Amino acid sequence: MLALIQNSSSLVYIWYQNLLYVTLVFNLEETKGGPSDDEALYSSLAMLTKDGHFTLCVGDDIRTYKSLKSQSPQTKPPLSEICLTCSHSEISRVNWKNFFQTYNEIKSFSEECGEFDDRCDALLSFLDSVPGLKEVDLKVIRVTENWATRMLSLMQTCPSLQHIGVVTDAELPKRDSVEECLCVSLSMSNRNGDFTLSIEGRGWIRSVFMGFSSAKSLSPQTKSSLSRISLTCPHSQISTIRWTGFLRTFNKVNGLTESCEKFDEQFNALLSFLNSVPGLKKVDLNVNILSKSWATRTLDLIQTCPSLQDIRLAAGFGGKGLLLEEGIKLLQESEKGPDCTLTLDGWRCTKPSDQCTGEEDWNLYCNQRVKLQICGQTCTEECLT
Repeated sequence: MLALIQNSSSLVYIWYQNLLYVTLVFNLEETKGGPSDDEALYSSLAMLTKDGHFTLCVGDDIRTYKSLKSQSPQTKPPLSEICLTCSHSEISRVNWKNFFQTYNEIKSFSEECGEFDDRCDALLSFLDSVPGLKEVDLKVIRVTENWATRMLSLMQTCPSLQHIGVVTDAELPKRDSVEECLCVSLSMSNRNGDFTLSIEGRGWIRSVFMGFSSAKSLSPQTKSSLSRISLTCPHSQISTIRWTGFLRTFNKVNGLTESCEKFDEQFNALLSFLNSVPGLKKVDLNVNILSKSWATRTLDLIQTCPSLQDIRLAAGFGGKGLLLEEGIKLLQESEKGPDCTLTLDGWRCTKPSDQCTGEEDWNLYCNQRVKLQICGQTCTEECLT
């Protein structure tokens, strides 16, 4: 494989506990119609062999990054890194030269260019041809509907795939490009016959890029109420589901605050989609705070989707949000399906009166990080701090 690499400038082999890790920085071979020698994109490459699997990662190195920082989102390469994992025994059957050329060509076009779709099709065709492909991870300038639908298609056509991840490049987005993102990350998995799709929205990206200390200073009127959603259903059913509609609906909900008059309308549209998912088993939600209104929406979800076995609700970014007593009480006392387990993760106020209710109050001394599990009328509490 190293014979395919041109103008290698650095190469390191690392052996550790029977693992081979190779990393180098190189200038990708110039491709037809690609950049000239002066414009060639420098990239880093890493290879890892472990437990019979081979992982290859190609991405921009620091020299490329310095030039990218001065570019606008419209001119930055749409794909800055790709990693894939396949069976080690199959790597001799893979056309790696085609892979490197396709990757470099994608970086030569913006998403607005007409040839970009053709290059993406070529990348998907290559990935679909990799025998025993297990995992694919992409780092992109922004997670668009185009990237999302293509990866969903790949998950359906490549039966050996167990994981696909698409994330926004944490170093690249500025506020203008953040607002154009469909989401900050999209991940899919296929495990034991179950398909899981997870989306982290723009409320999540704001916390990531601003830092939590800055993000928590935002008022409730500017925070996304629903920042993340994950759902699990039988893998055999994914071809029957309108995923594009789901992505668009979540994007609308994620773009609204709870105080917006259209929020409930869009959330009901999200509930309608979830109800249409055949054999829906599990839903995870990240909300800013477990209030009475979010407890009501959670109960609506349970009643709307009778096949649900597991609902998990985390309050705040990284669980740094409050579980209000009014929300907990409503969930404990309301009628729920006997086969559905509800898990709550967040901070609970321990004061007997005048309890904390503000989103920014979670880190006060009187609050305790807990995990609550509610099944029927039974509730168990575990202290996490």
